[in-house]
Amino acid sequence: MKAKKITYANLLTNRRAMVGAISAVFAMVFMLFMGPIMADYLELELGVSQGNVGFIMALPCLVYSIACAVVGLFTKFIPRVYLTEMAFLITFVGMLMFGPSKTLDFPKELALSASGICIVAFSCALIFVPLLSEIVEAVMAKEGLDEPTEELNDIAAGFFNTAYALGCLIAPIIGGALNDAYGFRITCDIMAFSSGGYSIVFLVIAIVPYIMTSKKVKKQTEIMESLGSSKDSSAA
Repeated sequence: MKAKKITYANLLTNRRAMVGAISAVFAMVFMLFMGPIMADYLELELGVSQGNVGFIMALPCLVYSIACAVVGLFTKFIPRVYLTEMAFLITFVGMLMFGPSKTLDFPKELALSASGICIVAFSCALIFVPLLSEIVEAVMAKEGLDEPTEELNDIAAGFFNTAYALGCLIAPIIGGALNDAYGFRITCDIMAFSSGGYSIVFLVIAIVPYIMTSKKVKKQTEIMESLGSSKDSSAA
């Protein structure tokens, strides 16, 4: 039997896949918005020497690389949608620390900022590690595929990387514009509350449908098992 043809239209019309892609864009914005503004803030506001700025900026990359290996283990025990929800809540906390938050009057300390950006890096791993498999699984479920095809894997990878690149594209633009208008610490606050707000949206559009679907599948399974037991009893 010929495998069903999968195109980008299948991904663009798939709610789960689109939610994953949008989440990836947000994650990259939160991770990379500080690119053009962080060095100046570290040097001028926190007193970090030019020679040490690079080490501070490398910290989130180190944390992200380690977290990616660890998060792969989490997916065996925690559904991917829950990991994504956790990621945006963790980002909310991390961004408040990274500023440090001017809105909440956090003390302006290097240790607090460094800890915050490391927390944000960890949260990004929670999103990106499960994302590609989430997109593939979403298409398989909607299109009735028993297993992923090479075509699906290739298109899903392209879709995933497009979302990633889009986030990389708009992150420094947003970061620079907000920094010019409000300053670094308020920019971080805006990002923090944006992440908190998106976590609520994600709860509604992803977590709630997931719970409802899981309950429906569980109920159907229980009914099938009950019918199977009844047939076995009748046969006996």
